[in-house]
Amino acid sequence: MISANKLENNILQYTIDGEVNDNDIDVFNTILRAMSSKQKSILLIGEIRNMTNIDAIKNYLRNNGVSKAMTKKLKKYVLICDAEVQEFFRSMNTLYFKNIQIEFFRLDQRELALAAVRT
Repeated sequence: MISANKLENNILQYTIDGEVNDNDIDVFNTILRAMSSKQKSILLIGEIRNMTNIDAIKNYLRNNGVSKAMTKKLKKYVLICDAEVQEFFRSMNTLYFKNIQIEFFRLDQRELALAAVRT
């Protein structure tokens, strides 16, 4: 499941905990697109606690990609996650997030990550 909420005008926070499906991803993308239509830039902070099916994200990205407009708006991406998820996002970085600064934090570094998204 993915849950998302706006922390500030241009900061979107999301959490993944458990199984993710295409509907979850579509809802998240709708929130992200709506926010991007109102903001010049977006800062994204994700906390991935327990994602049981990382292949769902891989398949979604392969089939849908990330729009060029979104990569222009997304200025910083901070991820709180374990090593496996970090490796996944590093591998996807060259394909889908080329121009986006991504910073990684361990699950026990949430406060550092929140500070980092704002700097």
